[in-house]
Amino acid sequence: GWCAENRPVIGTHDGHLYEFDPETNFSIRNIVQAHSSTVNTIYTSFGHGICTGGKDGHVKLFNEDLECSKTFDVGALGTSVKSSVRSVEWDPEDRTLLTGTRGSDIYELSALDGTDVNGGPILAGHSGGELWGLACHPTRSEFVTAGDDMTLRLWEAKNKVCLRSCTLPCMARCCAYHPDGKKIAVGLGADLGRGKHKK
Repeated sequence: GWCAENRPVIGTHDGHLYEFDPETNFSIRNIVQAHSSTVNTIYTSFGHGICTGGKDGHVKLFNEDLECSKTFDVGALGTSVKSSVRSVEWDPEDRTLLTGTRGSDIYELSALDGTDVNGGPILAGHSGGELWGLACHPTRSEFVTAGDDMTLRLWEAKNKVCLRSCTLPCMARCCAYHPDGKKIAVGLGADLGRGKHKK
């Protein structure tokens, strides 16, 4: 990222932001603790400041002097299975943030108070590995999916929207609805090759 006067800013694995001064041979000008763990992404909005996203599931807004003005907790939304923030984009004019998570969810948040503008992710999906389980509801236009990312997801078929998701104790290989549609069975465990199993 960049702050005022073309000062580069980098994020570190331990959650700090380092700001460098190009007029003093890029010596460190400022160090700020931004997140409790890795800073995964930085977005610059020239004239407004920077927006950061961290492994801790937080999105933070900083002015050009690297003073934090807002902090939003994506995990507190309660709809992301893996809320580690992997990408952010900030539009100060519209006062919105687009936030992508490790769980393959994309949210549009208010840059004023961090509320979820759409009441859930605008896009959701499985993350990592393969999708193995798929089952259709016996009477409703819904289906469930499960796979290597250790999540079970309930989808509304007509609009292709993820209604709910939960974390499983390990990888899944299959899923099925009970004939009355009120319960879901999930086959857990995975053959990782060479005789190794994940259970």
